[in-house]
Amino acid sequence: MELKTMPFELKSADNGEVVAYFSTFDIKADSYGDIVAPHAFDATIKARKETGKPFPLVWNHNMEDPELIIGQVDDIKCDEHGALMTAHFYDTPKAQAVRNLLKEGSVYQLSFAYEVKAWREPSKEEKAIDPNITNVLEEVELLEITITPTPANPRAEVVSAKSAEEPETKSGRRNSAKDLDTMAEIESHLKEAMSGLAKLKETVDDTDEGKDEAKPNEASEEAKQSNLESRKEAIENFIKSMEV
Repeated sequence: MELKTMPFELKSADNGEVVAYFSTFDIKADSYGDIVAPHAFDATIKARKETGKPFPLVWNHNMEDPELIIGQVDDIKCDEHGALMTAHFYDTPKAQAVRNLLKEGSVYQLSFAYEVKAWREPSKEEKAIDPNITNVLEEVELLEITITPTPANPRAEVVSAKSAEEPETKSGRRNSAKDLDTMAEIESHLKEAMSGLAKLKETVDDTDEGKDEAKPNEASEEAKQSNLESRKEAIENFIKSMEV
């Protein structure tokens, strides 16, 4: 039996479900020099589904103590990023203690125990991407998935951990890089809009400058300018509220 560990980002945790990548398929070696092929888990997932018996969710690979089997894996789906599990915690003291560690962010890593069924040496192309790769795991038999304080693959992340009673909230890293990129893009568009409003205001001011006679629609023009100022102020306030 071999082990692999990896950290994840926790959004929230209670005795409900946790969704996390426990393995990634990117071409970058873990601390053991391995990468996992995208199809490596297909056979073991299929076999478990046929038996109807779920993979256990364990604390720190301790299968000898039944109290440290803290939950069960409900589903595993593989996508282009990695193997994504959905699991839930049992309503036991040990399981809830681990759940609290996740909720506080003091433990944030995943691991899995497995047996190698097929492997190969990395190709020249794979070695060119990462010279630290020594083995490509083509097929593994998954034995359990664990929560542990010891990392090996720093690229696996929790997608969510929640219950029906508590909405998703982030714990640990405040915003993901993707979130920050999106916010920056929105802020850029808003700044462009604000700049356009400022130019429009200048045009209105230049048009009205030096004119002594009141216009029949002067009240209407003043209302438009007031509306313009209000919109500009609203955009400025919105941009300030997005600053992190």
